[in-house]
Amino acid sequence: MSYLSEIYTIPVVKRYVSTTLSMANFIKINFRLISFLLPLIVSFSSFGFWLKINFYKEQPKIKFTKQYIVSLNFGDKEIFWSSFQNYNEMYRSHLVVPSLKFIEMDNNYDKIIDSIQIDMTFENVTKNNDIMGKIFFGFLFETILDYRINWKFKTFVMGEYFLFNNGPINQINCFGDLYLESVNEYIDMKDIDSNKNITQIILNTTDISLDWFSKYIRDIKYSLNGKKFICNTSYFGNSSNINLSFIYKIPEQVIFYKTSILELVKWGLIQYVTFAILIRSFLNQFLKFLCVNNCLDTWIDK
Repeated sequence: MSYLSEIYTIPVVKRYVSTTLSMANFIKINFRLISFLLPLIVSFSSFGFWLKINFYKEQPKIKFTKQYIVSLNFGDKEIFWSSFQNYNEMYRSHLVVPSLKFIEMDNNYDKIIDSIQIDMTFENVTKNNDIMGKIFFGFLFETILDYRINWKFKTFVMGEYFLFNNGPINQINCFGDLYLESVNEYIDMKDIDSNKNITQIILNTTDISLDWFSKYIRDIKYSLNGKKFICNTSYFGNSSNINLSFIYKIPEQVIFYKTSILELVKWGLIQYVTFAILIRSFLNQFLKFLCVNNCLDTWIDK
């Protein structure tokens, strides 16, 4: 008993032809023009083609630059330290050098820092009857975006908190989430690294005061703001040290950014090609239907 075995295959092709002056040829030419022009019109008039502000999700890469200002107020006593020499000279009567330790943690091993912990200790500065009234701090971070746009910027995380407690305080724990924010509510790639000399500006200022520092930081176009940020206080007896701990989590967030001309052209081209494929496929199938069902003045060329 034998079975059929395929040896070689020749596809059967049916060519529907017509004269150049026929209605069928006229429709074919118009379909071809439509397949080129209609996608252009659709993509040109769509919202995405003119999208000047776009958005996406990214977890910013945030690095601590080891530059900071910290001021503690006990009412009639103040403790101050910064990484800026001019500020240290201005507040030299209140200077206390802290020990600094910071830890950058990558919890999911994706090579992106998920949280930063900054611990500071001022040794031998308090007595049991010292009651802290206010803490002011500013930490300089470098923020990097590189998932869809390439952008980096330096800015301070700044905070001022009044601490109310019925007894002495020597331990402060602050924690919250860091979010990148902009005055314009979007990232402009023209501003990339535009404030890389921020440290030099602070060092060269003639108005050496915490008020000027606060105003200067608030006026910067971009900022890192601590959301859900709280500070807790506690007291450990028989200790003359003040311990400060800041824990910043860096969550994924929605990034709004201003698109460039190249990106507009890129997304416009993607839309055009997508619409062209869909429209041309539909018109080809429609033309096939007209030919197969003898709706046009065509015949099969054998």
